[in-house]
Amino acid sequence: MQKGSSVVRVDLSRLRRNVTLAREGLPEDVKLWAVVKANAYGHGASGCAKAALEAGAYGLAVANLKEGLPLRALFPDTPILVLGPSMPEEMAEMAAQDICPAVFYPEQVEALAQAAGNLGRSVGCHLALDTGMNRIGARMGESLDAMLETFKKHPAVEMRGVFSHLYAADGGEEETRAQAENFARCLEAIHAAGFAPMAHLANSAALLYRPELHFDAVRLGVAMYGLEPWEKDGRLAPVMTWATHVAHLHTLPARESVSYGGVFRAERDMRVATLPVGYADGYPRALSNRASVLIRGQRARILGRICMDQMMVDVTDIPGVVLGDEAVLLGEQGDACIPASELADLIGTIHYEIVTNAGRRAPRDDED
Repeated sequence: MQKGSSVVRVDLSRLRRNVTLAREGLPEDVKLWAVVKANAYGHGASGCAKAALEAGAYGLAVANLKEGLPLRALFPDTPILVLGPSMPEEMAEMAAQDICPAVFYPEQVEALAQAAGNLGRSVGCHLALDTGMNRIGARMGESLDAMLETFKKHPAVEMRGVFSHLYAADGGEEETRAQAENFARCLEAIHAAGFAPMAHLANSAALLYRPELHFDAVRLGVAMYGLEPWEKDGRLAPVMTWATHVAHLHTLPARESVSYGGVFRAERDMRVATLPVGYADGYPRALSNRASVLIRGQRARILGRICMDQMMVDVTDIPGVVLGDEAVLLGEQGDACIPASELADLIGTIHYEIVTNAGRRAPRDDED
């Protein structure tokens, strides 16, 4: 690690193992999309994509065209799917790069048809359905009917897939059942119209625990990175460790304060370590005076307010701390661990937000 910086270490061997374990629970003919949007949930898209494909993933799923383009350059023959909304003016480049957009209104299909004509070949897309999340997608009824009629008018636009997103697969039995039934009804209408796209509904939770929802393909997202609740499952392991180092050590006299606002005041003489990471690096300021880091395998509590580029921690009761010692902000050190879910729970957010922001100024160091 460079002094004055932090690093996000990504254990690709664990990621490959997570993908392999997920694949083992699937029938051979069910394909697996590796979801690498948001820079692979903060883990580094290129390295994670390569590892997932090596472990048997069929294709890569991203949020938008910007995320898809560098992956297309790295993996010229791999299916790439954009799960989020795309504008009609993006369709020409998506078609030229063979990146499949999610479509859900006729103007998108018409723009793809124009691109297909210019390229002199067919182009692909996936039809997004809204089965109850009320985010994006065509709905059963007039909306879906309009999409099917548009596809019929433009045969050069291939409906390669159809998908929807479950919003309560990790516990909402009634909601998930209703969405699955809605998805099945939409599929019937799509098949009756003469189309036979790859159908995918299952996210990580449904992939692992709802085999009746696997259809033709599944999407492995948060479980691929071994995040809550999958680390408690015992089969899948967390992939990310975010670490920095001790940059300064000093004694804090009793009754003196630490950092902005003086919100922490020492009740005794204390040994304090300064770490060169702050909220500009993606470590939430809301964790001030609440969270801990790991130094020499022990927890060191954060003291006072987290600054833009630095934070202070209590190492009074950790013997032998010296300048340069590793400090783990997130992940494992020896037998100790600070999971993303712990930090999220402390500030009332979700672990997705923690890992996607982790180490915004830090390099990703892929490890095998």
